[in-house]
Amino acid sequence: RKEEKSGVSTIALMDAEIAKIASLKERKDRGEQVRLGVATGLSRLDSYIGGLTRGIVTAGGAVTKMGKSSFSLQCAIGAAMSGEDVLYFPLEDKVDNTLHRFIARETGITAQELRSLNFDSSGMSRIRRAQEVLKPILDRITFDDSAGITSEEIGRRIRRWAISHPKGGLVVVDYLQLIRPGRGEDENVSIINTMRELSAAAKDTGLAVLAMSQLNDRKVTDRGNNI
Repeated sequence: RKEEKSGVSTIALMDAEIAKIASLKERKDRGEQVRLGVATGLSRLDSYIGGLTRGIVTAGGAVTKMGKSSFSLQCAIGAAMSGEDVLYFPLEDKVDNTLHRFIARETGITAQELRSLNFDSSGMSRIRRAQEVLKPILDRITFDDSAGITSEEIGRRIRRWAISHPKGGLVVVDYLQLIRPGRGEDENVSIINTMRELSAAAKDTGLAVLAMSQLNDRKVTDRGNNI
């Protein structure tokens, strides 16, 4: 019989996978919220796809100002709230700006109002309450906002992070066009090579990877779609 993965038989792998599916199905039938993939916190999406698949890259995209960062942020929060660890690359923002998004989401105070301090005392009370709510969520999220990072470096950092988080989890990259191209690469070649690197890292570590991309406004508008 065929063998792979250091002598583990494919039959044994299949038996283990079916046993896992059967166990999760029993728990789901008892009313527990379980899935094979990593939860996004978006109930309709999770119900449809079973969460973000572990060991592969899931690509998402939208035109400018159509919610790429909001969507990736929601997936990071949803995963953390379900007990998953998250490695988040907010390449468009510094961590403090990303935290403003977290606070805005929890309080209803916009990120612009936070930056301009344009809120009243009740708003400050909401921020204090959000601080306590967000602590256990943020405890599960590792931020890496390094500027000018290459695809090879992201791959190395994912693998290092996976060693210290052996239970697995989610990696979020927001977004692909901000990864520094290799020498002599144009944007298209850079994105292809980045996806290859992320796919290899996902397969090696078993982590779910969400890679966001900025779509060409004109091409998408011509097709009548924004996402």
